[in-house]
Amino acid sequence: MRKLVSLTVLCVLTILGLTVFGKVTLELWSLSPEVEGAEVNPDIALAIELFKKDFPEVEFKTVTYSVDTYKTKLAVAMASGKLPDLFFTWGGSQLRSYIDSGQIHPLSDETVEWMKKTFWPGALEEVYYKGKYWAVPFNNSILGDFLWYRKDIFEKHGLQPPKTWSEFVALCKKLRELGYIPITMGNKARWPADHFLATLAARVCGNEVVKEILNGKRSWKDPLMLKTLEKLVELIKVGAFPEAVNALDFNTGEDRVLFYVGKAAMICELSFMYQVIKEERPDLIPVLGMAKFPIVEDGKGDPRELVGIVGDWFYSIAANSSNKELAEKFLREYLLHPEVVRMKVEKRGTLPPVYGIEELPATKNDPFLSEIVKAAMEAPSVMHCWDTYLPPEIAEVYLDNLQKLMDLKITPEEFAETMDKTVEEYKKAHSEYGQ
Repeated sequence: MRKLVSLTVLCVLTILGLTVFGKVTLELWSLSPEVEGAEVNPDIALAIELFKKDFPEVEFKTVTYSVDTYKTKLAVAMASGKLPDLFFTWGGSQLRSYIDSGQIHPLSDETVEWMKKTFWPGALEEVYYKGKYWAVPFNNSILGDFLWYRKDIFEKHGLQPPKTWSEFVALCKKLRELGYIPITMGNKARWPADHFLATLAARVCGNEVVKEILNGKRSWKDPLMLKTLEKLVELIKVGAFPEAVNALDFNTGEDRVLFYVGKAAMICELSFMYQVIKEERPDLIPVLGMAKFPIVEDGKGDPRELVGIVGDWFYSIAANSSNKELAEKFLREYLLHPEVVRMKVEKRGTLPPVYGIEELPATKNDPFLSEIVKAAMEAPSVMHCWDTYLPPEIAEVYLDNLQKLMDLKITPEEFAETMDKTVEEYKKAHSEYGQ
């Protein structure tokens, strides 16, 4: 009887090759679609639902934060060693710093074999470090920049999407004269302006030069980088952005409302913007236009080069998780379950970087998604967004600096000087940087 009671208390269940002892709770942290405490995105929710059908004794505790809050919360959790079982992370230097601190669990050979068969090669570059893989990509929605524009406004005034930088500047001037905000942007969170500058730099400098600068091997006062900053200032001075660009909050949609109600003619943002617009204002899709970021006439970059991440929204497992095997099974078999992939493409307008995505009817029949896939597959290189590529200490100075530039409180030369000084200080404590 005692043995029977013990077995009953333990409640040992073997399901799908895993033995689960009693009730298990997996904690998952993710970005919020809007504000702190919001529900997880519906595709993550579906993955959890499918997992719980097979593992009914497993509970999920989900926690969401907006971008800036998430960065702070994750940094605190890393420092204290109190991480959730599963958590969203960016790639780049931030992920590498977490790996170096021993906080992330390396993925098993079984999971790595699945990843190599499932994902586009470029999607795994961000999660490979020190001979191991450390996270599973979930999205491919961070590519661009693209110009998302209101076709009804353009048609009303006989306007065309710009193909060159000079046409872009002239278009912004014209839209201001007509009473529109040319490009809406909510830079309170600081990263939206980073996406714009990074794409402009890809056109002016080329991604290889940009990498040398961000890796500390080349000065921020490089003539090509200064030219990039000057081009941005040129656009700011013609009134391309809202006057309160640094006060508008992307997370609450303050910038997008201007576009939705017809006060702003364009949004210049990465490919995830299609997903956002499709979910928030599906009624606007018939008047939504999409164009590539214009070519800079005297630029050195290949116009096919992209900024963003081929694989994005990475999910990792904490090294101190007591449920690593269960968490890894969730990432490997449920995070991108076929039903989840279909939902992402058909309902959300996102493109996970998996083989065969381009052949799905929902992709082929959607002109926006098919164009994004084409751009991704033709790109000779993809440069990571700078705010998560740079070491965190440098990234903070960079983002603050960029806000000042957007308000014309500093010059391109002052911007570059501050960045070079920051890099030199960082090198004193991190001798490997810039090598």
